[in-house]
Amino acid sequence: MFNNKKGVSAIIGIIMLLAIVIVTSSTIYVLVNTTKLPEKYPISYSVQASATYSHVTGMGETSQIVEIRHIAGDKIPVDEIKIMVEIYRGNNLLKHTVFWGFPCYPWEIEWSGNDIISRSHHEINQKVFGELGKIGDHSEDGIWEAGEKIGFRIKISGDGLVLQDGDKIDVKIIHIPSNVLIIHKEIYVQ
Repeated sequence: MFNNKKGVSAIIGIIMLLAIVIVTSSTIYVLVNTTKLPEKYPISYSVQASATYSHVTGMGETSQIVEIRHIAGDKIPVDEIKIMVEIYRGNNLLKHTVFWGFPCYPWEIEWSGNDIISRSHHEINQKVFGELGKIGDHSEDGIWEAGEKIGFRIKISGDGLVLQDGDKIDVKIIHIPSNVLIIHKEIYVQ
């Protein structure tokens, strides 16, 4: 009575192909929707900056001030940067430090290396700090953007040093999460 077995083979083949497609699609769906993508970090910031050094004497204090002005480009959250400073006389590295932990007051910075950055409570020091400063002081918002400056004072006493004409201050600003160099400036003392 049931002698035609060709029709059964075709139906079983279609059911098996359908099952393979459903299992494969389900597996891909689960993998795609449960895989956590890595947090996105910028590959690089596009920033143009200028850097200056000034030696200011007044009010019973001598200040060796380094300022970096953001001219154009991406906004940078200061809580994601660290600043590396190296001071050279000729080809000899005299002092180096890395500091981070912004925004903060100058006396709250975290650092490693030589203790050459002034962390005094002096108001000049707080103004020089600029966007690195505690949010709320001098209109800082924790974002370094075009037209704004950041800066620091190099100590003369203690572990600091008196800079001389020809000394080079090498400043690197690094994005902490990605460890990408954002800015590299060489400033020569004159």
